[in-house]
Amino acid sequence: MKRVVIIGGGFAGLSAAECLKKYKKQVEVVLIDKKSRTDFLPLLPDILSERIDNKFLSADLNKLGEKLLFDFINSRVNGIDLEKKKISLIDKDLSYDYLIISSGSQTNFYNNISLSKSAFKLDDIHDAKFLLDCLDCQKHKSFIVSGGGYTGIEIATNIWRYFFKKDQKKRIVIIEKASILLAKLPDWMREYVMDNLLSLGVEIRLDAQIESYSQDRVILKGGESFANAALIWTAGVKVQDFVWNYGFVCDHQGRVIVDEYLRLNSNCFCVGDTAHFDHKGAALRMSIQFSIMQGALAAANIMRCITNKQLKEYRPFDPGYIIPMANNKACGNVFGLKVKGPFAVLLHYSMCIFRSYSLSNKLGIIKNLLKGF
Repeated sequence: MKRVVIIGGGFAGLSAAECLKKYKKQVEVVLIDKKSRTDFLPLLPDILSERIDNKFLSADLNKLGEKLLFDFINSRVNGIDLEKKKISLIDKDLSYDYLIISSGSQTNFYNNISLSKSAFKLDDIHDAKFLLDCLDCQKHKSFIVSGGGYTGIEIATNIWRYFFKKDQKKRIVIIEKASILLAKLPDWMREYVMDNLLSLGVEIRLDAQIESYSQDRVILKGGESFANAALIWTAGVKVQDFVWNYGFVCDHQGRVIVDEYLRLNSNCFCVGDTAHFDHKGAALRMSIQFSIMQGALAAANIMRCITNKQLKEYRPFDPGYIIPMANNKACGNVFGLKVKGPFAVLLHYSMCIFRSYSLSNKLGIIKNLLKGF
């Protein structure tokens, strides 16, 4: 029996485990994660507006292991030896026949130790609860969101919704380094998002960067400052440190460059946010749908390796994307069609409910949404 080790219990890792479940007589599956629970990342911003209770956005990895037939090890990975096919954990080494690296991404503070200790982020439920506590304490008058990407926009609008429900006025400012917001998106989508943000009173600073943050004061390069402010950092992501430090061939985010079969070598696959798959001359964007498909293909290709069959190439299928905003407006592209407004919001939450980890979580999300709209 071959041992398949999966590092990371997110969408890609769990997709791989689910695919391998049917081969329980041929493979032993071990999943490693530094956390005991897996969080449903797409809905973390909704915790801030109290639209969705955080208890419906996570699942116990031990229980998922019982369901998907993998052994779960709750530990941090310190290193990988591809030649010896061994993984170094905190208290032991673990050998493997095949390895899937699906450890996801984390907030990138670009080696700014001060910011990493003082700014808020949104990598998991713990971060969301910590930021919600900050909103509850009524300490700050301004909330500065550094980074005008999808996550930054969702966070800003959910903070707006939190205070709107309480009939309170706070200053919310998005700081974006680029000269336009959402530069890679089409004009109509950028205009829709910008118009909606401005209608909510969310301020936007373009061509702007954070100079410093201390004692609740945010200072921008150029001198503008915000007193009595909380800083939320969403200005980029990178892979987990053990991947970054290993010495793989990586891109600027540390994403590991893989071949057409999602491999690093004949025994190691890399999928999800951790993988750099070249598509039309650039890295495929980070996406839940891509992560799920890549995890399933990596698992299927491992079984093809074991049975001496030809591997299948990864061919991305892109169903599209949606940018949800907390005032029940959203926009995106789904199967090549423009969607916006309440219909786009419905599509977003419908897909999140479909992808949720358990029936109880699905029902809880539905109940929360029906109450909150």
